[in-house]
Amino acid sequence: MSEPHWLACLFSENGYRRAMGFGFAETMSGWLSLASAGQAEYPDATEERYPFHFRVRVTAPSLWNHLRDGQAQVAGVVHAPPFCEAADATGTMLIRPVGARLIRYQLTFKDARGRSLRFAGQKNLSYVALRRTFTELDGELRDDQGALMATTHLRFDLRRDWLSFARSFHRVK
Repeated sequence: MSEPHWLACLFSENGYRRAMGFGFAETMSGWLSLASAGQAEYPDATEERYPFHFRVRVTAPSLWNHLRDGQAQVAGVVHAPPFCEAADATGTMLIRPVGARLIRYQLTFKDARGRSLRFAGQKNLSYVALRRTFTELDGELRDDQGALMATTHLRFDLRRDWLSFARSFHRVK
């Protein structure tokens, strides 16, 4: 008797788990406010807030590894004036909605001058405030020396982006 199809997807002939994972795309949009180091680097930037958003593809190549450590790889594009208009970004996402109740984003990208910037943000999930805590993300932009360049507030727009987000989920082999 052959094994059920779903078991064949999880185990190879020698008993080891196959590396089948998942992926999805996400867009977060909001604003950034320059910190003093950012103002010093960009003295012509006089606005109180600047639009800030990113669209990333998130990939966890192995579902089993992801369930164990929560790690996923991230790649996409960051729009962060006055730092950059459209910069390629890479990084990681830690997804732990149960237990630790958090989703942590870490992205690295280059500004228009070619310097590395790092975005770090975290959603602290609360089951009594699911909608807000799953859709809002506060974070920081730091340069390669660790200086705080900007603070950010982002939101996942449920009305505009939910359908494309849901449709983006896919299996990764």
